[in-house]
Amino acid sequence: TPGVNAQGVMSQWGIPAAILTEFLDSRRVEIARTGDYTVLVLFSVGTSKGKWGSLLENLFEFKRLYDSEASLEEVLPELVQRFPHRYRNVSLKNLSDEMHKAMIDLDLAGLVNAACDEDFDPILTPAQTYQKLVRHETERIRFGEMAGRIAAYMLVPYPPGIPMSMPGERLGGPESPVIKLILAMEQFGKRFPGFEREVHGIEVDGDGNYWMRAVIEDPAMKRN
Repeated sequence: TPGVNAQGVMSQWGIPAAILTEFLDSRRVEIARTGDYTVLVLFSVGTSKGKWGSLLENLFEFKRLYDSEASLEEVLPELVQRFPHRYRNVSLKNLSDEMHKAMIDLDLAGLVNAACDEDFDPILTPAQTYQKLVRHETERIRFGEMAGRIAAYMLVPYPPGIPMSMPGERLGGPESPVIKLILAMEQFGKRFPGFEREVHGIEVDGDGNYWMRAVIEDPAMKRN
């Protein structure tokens, strides 16, 4: 699903892989991993012609539905039933175009690249941080307030599934790529319910707001 090239440059057109994965999952075709514009399908030695033939058949069906601008009521009826006010009277092509534009506007690909290069200062070891957790010396706060705070959990957004910070590290300021990436993922999930990004270390409430646990600091920690 073209959308970003090998150099990480976004194109004007693309079908986000999350939509294709949702379509294939509704037809009992299992996808091992989903990136922004890539999917990974695993075949074993015992995979039959019928199984990989079914995958190809469903891919051709997806293209037919996309090209004909079929409605989501036809393509993903369960999604429309879960979120009727969001997806009723929306076509598969409309959703793909809207999601692709949102990924460009939120700069998800660029933020991921920048976030992977960011390092944080370890204030506590993971073991020390765990002791803070079990002794109720952490607090649950909105992720928008996590800038400059010590993370109580490992922070792992998926995709790409790479740890961005470890427990006990002090996160960066408001302009930190990691902070901006997680907040962009929060906005993405609110715009496209049913396609929320998974972030280990984050709790999501019923309104799609992101929460995280931060260590409650004593004066000695705040000097670090």
